[in-house]
Amino acid sequence: MEDPSVSPSNKNKEIIARLYQTGVFSLKSAVSYVAKELHLSKNTVYLHLRSLNGKYDQ
Repeated sequence: MEDPSVSPSNKNKEIIARLYQTGVFSLKSAVSYVAKELHLSKNTVYLHLRSLNGKYDQ
């Protein structure tokens, strides 16, 4: 949240991307936990994860 190189509008997306890279989302209930901590809906977290899958699966 304090990284000045990330614009405020992309903070949540960047946090989700970094968690994805570390494998956090392979854990049970990770999406629900992350959504709650970032004050987002689970659908929003899944939206960001879908966009990341295209980047990292190529």
